[in-house]
Formats: sequence, structure tokens, C-alpha cells
Amino acid sequence: MAQVIPPKVNPGDLITASYMDSIIDALIGLDQRLSQLESTGAVANTLQITGVTATQPIHIGDQIEIDGTGFIVPAVLNQISMGGSQVSQISTGLSSPSKLVFTVPNIPGVSSTPTPVTVTVVNTNGSAVSPFQIMVQAANAAPVGDTQLVFSTPPVLPVGQTNIQAGQNYTFGFDLTAVTNLPVNYSVSASVTGTGWTAQLQSSSSVSLAAGAKSSVSVQVTAGTGSGVVTVTATETTPGTKVKPGNGTLTVTTGSPPPTPVTSIIVTLSSASFGASVSGAGVAFTRNQLGIVAFTILLTNAGNGYTASAAMLNSNGWLQGTLSGSPFNIQPAPPPGQTASTPVSVQFTAQTGAAATSLVLTVKAPDGTTVSYGLPVTVA
Repeated sequence: MAQVIPPKVNPGDLITASYMDSIIDALIGLDQRLSQLESTGAVANTLQITGVTATQPIHIGDQIEIDGTGFIVPAVLNQISMGGSQVSQISTGLSSPSKLVFTVPNIPGVSSTPTPVTVTVVNTNGSAVSPFQIMVQAANAAPVGDTQLVFSTPPVLPVGQTNIQAGQNYTFGFDLTAVTNLPVNYSVSASVTGTGWTAQLQSSSSVSLAAGAKSSVSVQVTAGTGSGVVTVTATETTPGTKVKPGNGTLTVTTGSPPPTPVTSIIVTLSSASFGASVSGAGVAFTRNQLGIVAFTILLTNAGNGYTASAAMLNSNGWLQGTLSGSPFNIQPAPPPGQTASTPVSVQFTAQTGAAATSLVLTVKAPDGTTVSYGLPVTVA
């Protein structure tokens, strides 16, 4: 209720005892109201920290939002500390009387292990400490280094086919290597130029690698007319990254043999039997039935102790059986311009979870020369 203030008097007016009492009552009432305000504070401007908006643990150098009441605008008039360290980078544009947005400062003692800290805010409305703790980690270091993308796996051509044919699908493989100081995350894409040519990434478009580690990238290319230039690009995605992107290119020509990193060893498809059959430029497996895929390996160099090995690029659900024909010897060397041949076959069963992928046959020569060929496989 509002306090009643006695009216003013004019010269010569009679000042009575009741008039004086009303003045005293007004003073007493005002004094009581003032005392109440002094004891409770200005409620509308109470400084409080009520919450935090950030995914924890948060890193030094990340942006964080503290929610509450009684913050001063502009935000730089608030003194903010976190874990005992003064905050120097405050967002004036994003802050308001109910939130403060700032960059987490360097906090002594904080490491890669999350550390609990509190936030303190001081301004003309008073001071407040967060009633909760915030988990803070050391800053995310951006990786530094290079990216290597190297053509590694040519396609196994269909039975009786020696050259690339328009309209058929072929799988080419690249080795992606992280030449970096820290683990990295890559975004991978594939493209091809040329009339009627298409390229589709068969392996994952997101690849995580430890520093120095390597992964296989598989691209399915549909041949058009003339030549197509296949390009695979890997871009590191860590914020602030200093890793150079990697590019691998490959020219494929219709009517010519597929490019291969090693010309002294060529792998061709001979047949597919039992639970496997030749389908287009690849092999189709019947689920839960043993399939046998036979290859012919063409070689130009003599040597004892050639070896062959086989694996599915995505091995989930695939059960490998016997591999026949390895090791093998080539003696004597074939005449110049000719090749020697040897058969190799491998057994696989597409069990539950097996999906379309590439069967990769790797041949290693006695001198250490190694080449891998990829054959598209599907599951029916």
C-alpha cells in the first residue's frame, strides 16, 4: 500500500498534534519500507547463475553460454572467471541480461582428462558463483600433415575380356594414408570426367585414421566413350585442421586394358561356380551357399615362391574357405612379349550380414613386388 504523505501548510495555518503525528507516521512507514529493501536487495536485478548451454566436456578455446539473471549489458561490464582464470573474450552481440557467451580461457591444471570447474560473475548487481560444476578439457589440437591417395587396386576383368568396355562397371581401389601428427577424420568423394562415365564411392565417405595409418578406398566406375579421368578426394574435417587434402587421379580408356600399378602381374577372372556365378563385370553369390571363384594370373617374370591371398574389402558376414594354387613358381621365364599363366581359386560363403563389396586378390612376387586386383561381388 502506498504511504500517505500529509499535505503542505501555508503561512499562518494551525499545526496541530494530529498533523505532526501524521508526518511521524509517514516517516516511520518510509523507514520500514527502506529497511525491507535494504535487507532483501533489488529483486529485479538479482545476480544469479542458473545454467549452462554447452556439450560437456567442453574444451579450452570453445564457446560457452552461461544462463542466469542480473547480467549487465554490454557484456564487457561483467567480470567473468572460470576455474579461477579471467575471461577475456566475451561476445557482446550474443550476450544479454539473461545469458553470457564467452570463450573458455586457459585454465592451469586442465589436461585431456575432464576437470570440474565453476564460473564466477561480478558486476554492479553483486557477485554469483555457479551452483554446478562444468567439465573442461584441454584444447583440441588441430592435426598437421599431409594426405596421400595412391591408385593401388585395378579391376579384375570379366571372363574373356581384355579391355575396358563401355557400359560395364569396374572397381578401382586407392590407398588413403594419413601422414599426420594426430588422428584424423576424412571426408572422401569420387568423380569422373568424360561422356557417359560415372563414378560412385563404394567404401565409406567418412574415414577415421590414426596418425600414419592407411585405409582402402573403393570406387565403382561405369565406362563411357573415349577416356574418363577418375578423381578421388580426401579432405580432413577437424576444426582448424592443418592437414592438406589428398587427390588421386586415374585415366581409364574404353577399348584399352585397365591401368595397373604393376604391369608384370595381371589377374583375370576365369569362372565362378557352386554358390557363385559370373554376373556382368563381377560375381554374384547365393547367400549361405559356398561359392568358388577362379582366377588366372598372367606373369612376365620368372621366379620361385609367388604367393596369392584373398579377402573381402568389407569382410562382415563373409566366411572364407580354402585358397588353392598358392604358392607357385614360374620357370622358365616366358619369351619377350608373352606371359606365363597359373590358376588360383578361392572359396567364400555369404553368411548373414554379408553385403555387396569387392573381392581383393593380392599377388606377391619373389622380389617383393605386390599388386592387388578388385572384383565386384554381390549377394542374392
